[in-house]
Amino acid sequence: MRAYQYIFPGREFVQHLIATRLRQIAVSEAQDGDHVLYGGSQIEHAGTIVQDSVESKWGKGHLWRHGLYDLPLRYGDTISLLRRISKEDSIQAFLEYAKSKGAVRD
Repeated sequence: MRAYQYIFPGREFVQHLIATRLRQIAVSEAQDGDHVLYGGSQIEHAGTIVQDSVESKWGKGHLWRHGLYDLPLRYGDTISLLRRISKEDSIQAFLEYAKSKGAVRD
């Protein structure tokens, strides 16, 4: 990926995951490891469900554990919970995404 530094797992890749792999779930279905996305017109923040809380990193600070709705308003007013996928599925999805952006796999 050194030759394709413009391809990285940012917001656009997360949108690709949502379109191709991730399944939205209800709050009542959330399990450890599931993903939480916060935003409005675009994704502003993300976290992971851990023991009925959310773990997330805010800026360059520490990793925080907080309630589902306990975060600054600047992260938007929409919450999406998504079922986690396997590491292997994540890697495959990133390779597909990178290829769609012009990276060629040897």
